[in-house]
Amino acid sequence: MDFKIEFPIKTPDSLLRFDSSFFFAGSCFAENMASKMQELMLNQEFLYHGILFNPISLCKAFQQILNNEIPNDSQILETNGIYLSWNHHGSVYKKDKQELIKFISEKNKKQFQSIKDADYLIISFGTAYVYELIETNQIVANCHKIPAKSFQKRLLNINEIVSNWENCIQQIQTLNPNLNIIFTVSPVKYLKDGIHENNLSKSTLLLALNELCKIENCTYFPAFEIIQDELRDYRFYANDMAHPSEQAIQYVWEKFINNYFDQNSKEVIKELNQFFMLKNHRILHEGTNEHQQFIKKLSEKEKEIQMKFPFLNL
Repeated sequence: MDFKIEFPIKTPDSLLRFDSSFFFAGSCFAENMASKMQELMLNQEFLYHGILFNPISLCKAFQQILNNEIPNDSQILETNGIYLSWNHHGSVYKKDKQELIKFISEKNKKQFQSIKDADYLIISFGTAYVYELIETNQIVANCHKIPAKSFQKRLLNINEIVSNWENCIQQIQTLNPNLNIIFTVSPVKYLKDGIHENNLSKSTLLLALNELCKIENCTYFPAFEIIQDELRDYRFYANDMAHPSEQAIQYVWEKFINNYFDQNSKEVIKELNQFFMLKNHRILHEGTNEHQQFIKKLSEKEKEIQMKFPFLNL
């Protein structure tokens, strides 16, 4: 007897390989997935703009990289002695305006090449709500703790998301015609918007992605549905009842591996998981015979993996 719905996941035409190059962008859920790949030493990179939640700011970030757009005065603010960009997360800052502009330009050039060389682009939309700076009418990526009265909050419509991203995808695919784009909707609940509002937001994103994934080499991974329809229990959320727990993230990650990676890569990942589990084992009594045996076992396991998969650099 089954006590849950097993959400069907469509296997992509192009399966992921361990030696593929991955580029992540979007919400904190994308960051979680990128971290999982980093732990396994996969070739991955995260959008330098930092965590971005809404589709328009994400689209704008890619366009800035592709066109090496330098922020103008209206896109930069100074607060508490530091300079920030309305198009970037708060982790991107400098104490001097020109230093910030130089940093952004250098990062644009670097990530332009990363996108050009990537095999897979994985994008996680978080919310369809945006904040527009009243003074300039621009949609901001982050409010940078500026008072709420400076912004107007609104819900994006489906056509707005689709039209912006159709153009963005065209630009990206012109640069890298062989790139496979995997979209997902973050399962994180934006409870500050309100429960009903969060549902409206997620529905808007899902409907928009339903259209965008009709574009060639664009697919959808159902992270949102796996959490909502398979796990369906608040024990799979963190204490804030909004973010998926580590257990839930691991569950989604394993679903991703099983459905998206080729068989040889699954074997590599399995071996690496066993190796890192052994390597991270806590030794209570260092210097004992037991400790020496453990070191020997670890060394033998490392040599075994290196022989089986010589492309790894343990």
